[in-house]
Amino acid sequence: MRSLHKDAVYGLIESILKALTSIYSDQVREVRSLRDQIMERDDEFLTRFFQPILV
Repeated sequence: MRSLHKDAVYGLIESILKALTSIYSDQVREVRSLRDQIMERDDEFLTRFFQPILV
């Protein structure tokens, strides 16, 4: 009986950790996407800004 209870608790903890990991990885993916978009815009801005100076 005690072993069954322990297994249930461990199963619950494992499920919670999997859910949190999934949420965290989604957030990381969103942040990386935003970072990439910002870097692309910065590259475009820097190219337009410095192009007249470099030529």
